[in-house]
Amino acid sequence: MKLRSRPIFNLFTLMALLVSLFGSAVFVTPAYAAGIVVNSNADTVADDGVCTLREAITNANGDSQLYATAGECAAGVGSDTITFAADYTITLVGSQLPAVTTTIIINGNGAENTIVQANANPNTATYRVFQVSGNLTLDKLTVQNGRCNGSCAVSNYIGGGIYSNYGTLTITNSAISGNSSGNGGGIYINNGTLNIANSTISNNSNGGISSNYSSTVVVNNSTISNNFSMGFGGGILNDDSSTLTITKSTIDANQVQFDGGGVFNLGALTITE
Repeated sequence: MKLRSRPIFNLFTLMALLVSLFGSAVFVTPAYAAGIVVNSNADTVADDGVCTLREAITNANGDSQLYATAGECAAGVGSDTITFAADYTITLVGSQLPAVTTTIIINGNGAENTIVQANANPNTATYRVFQVSGNLTLDKLTVQNGRCNGSCAVSNYIGGGIYSNYGTLTITNSAISGNSSGNGGGIYINNGTLNIANSTISNNSNGGISSNYSSTVVVNNSTISNNFSMGFGGGILNDDSSTLTITKSTIDANQVQFDGGGVFNLGALTITE
């Protein structure tokens, strides 16, 4: 029996074939997540040679660049990661941050070192901190003192700290504290997904977390404590169409006016050690 050898068709052969077919080589460059570095604690949008968090989110949302001056934010490209050049407390001035509509990861320098707040004091602001309809990951930072008392630009009574509507929100190694609203003082999620790990949701008014309308919430290795609600679900409210899973977490010292100090559940609930 004769064995027929097969030709070796290597990369160089392929390139030669492409050149013969198309006249020049074709190269495809993969898209990588862009990095945008915030280098100021200001809350401004201006061509002033610094990159603020508000400008960074705007660039990331639009895959664009507001200003090309040295020191300004890099352009957004696809999935963007925002980091901080130093430890900042960023206090918003007059309005919430731009709504996150794409995929953005915001990596702080530690919950005690990177603080994003609506106001220096709780129950003072008239706007929330974050709004999400895309895919937002918050890691190693604190979100505090947002307030929706009927004055927030969108869904004006809900989601004092973070309002997520048809979005995906991931919170790791972070703190959501001192926020307030009519419902979901810390976080309000609607028709979306919320994953919380190694984080603390505390001292929020009218609920630490409110999960609504077919949402999925997973809480792992976290603490939900000292939240208060004038209605139901001081720590967490899970409505009848939503799914809540709690693993290796502490739910403690939450209070309500009516029922469900720790968790008020109407949907699917799983709690494991």
